[in-house]
Amino acid sequence: MPPSPSALPLPIRPRCGPGRAPTERARRPGLIAFAVGIGALTLGLGQSQQWGWGSTATLVALGLGLAGIALILVIEPRRQDPLVQFGLFRHLNFSAANVSQALAGSIELAAGYLLPFFLLLVVGLAPGPAGLALIPATVPVIVVAPLVGRWFDHSGGRMPLTVGFLVLACSSFALVAAFPAQSLVPLIPGLVLQGIGLGIVLTVNDPTGLGLVPADDQGTASGIVDTSEQLGGAVGIALFSVILLHVYFGRLYERLGERGVMPTQGEVQRGREFVLRAEQEGIRQVSVPTHIREVLGLFEAAHVYAFQITFGLTGGVALVGAAVCWLLVRRGDHLAPTGIFSRRSRWV
Repeated sequence: MPPSPSALPLPIRPRCGPGRAPTERARRPGLIAFAVGIGALTLGLGQSQQWGWGSTATLVALGLGLAGIALILVIEPRRQDPLVQFGLFRHLNFSAANVSQALAGSIELAAGYLLPFFLLLVVGLAPGPAGLALIPATVPVIVVAPLVGRWFDHSGGRMPLTVGFLVLACSSFALVAAFPAQSLVPLIPGLVLQGIGLGIVLTVNDPTGLGLVPADDQGTASGIVDTSEQLGGAVGIALFSVILLHVYFGRLYERLGERGVMPTQGEVQRGREFVLRAEQEGIRQVSVPTHIREVLGLFEAAHVYAFQITFGLTGGVALVGAAVCWLLVRRGDHLAPTGIFSRRSRWV
């Protein structure tokens, strides 16, 4: 006798294929808010020097970016199938690993983006040698990684991450001290320290953040950590580039004003064209127009000063990373005693 309809098991919607459509639709608001928020924030920071900090375009982009991020924090913790599982951030090692990854990513990618300009515009290297000159910052990562893995196995992530960020801070301050020499050799110690610091932090960060997250959440947690690094890198490039350009132009026009030099709009445009050629070929490989040759020393000095300020700030970011890792990371898992982002969060 066949079972009655009430005895039949309820149908279960498959987790893959066409059955995923409701889940994907449920995550769409968070995905859109994330894409718009991060994209607008990066655009506003990156274009602020060209548009002007007080311009409508800059303010709209930054406001839209902050609104998108705020919207994620408001709607995602209350969704049934959120894009980001905020409950994972109750694991304080995981939270520290995300902050660490974002800060290290901002330093790594900002330095990788900005240092070639110093080598091209101040040291005067051609593009090929300028790329090769950064090798001292990459080789230590390969050498340090296996050694740091043993250190992590022995002591956990707290001490390696803290020391790694302190080494990164030392690398930034060593570069700050080396920039006035306007030569490659004095930069090498700072580049080597940068490679060692990044090798320590990036090697230890993942096992620190993921090691004690529940097995079912490992994939999601890994994606969040990777996103933190890319997000930190994108914001780092945009933010530190803006700082460098703002300080550079401020210093240059200040020094020109002290000499009584008031460049015309045409001279400014020709100066920009010269800088563009120098960025492509190296300043020693291009002919210097007469009106620029007279102020070339001011041009280089302004760059040196701007790089010193900018990399001094990256050193400060590294110190923040060291403090976060020292305060939050422990050898065993530990949970925040309260909810994440909201007292009413469903993750409590």
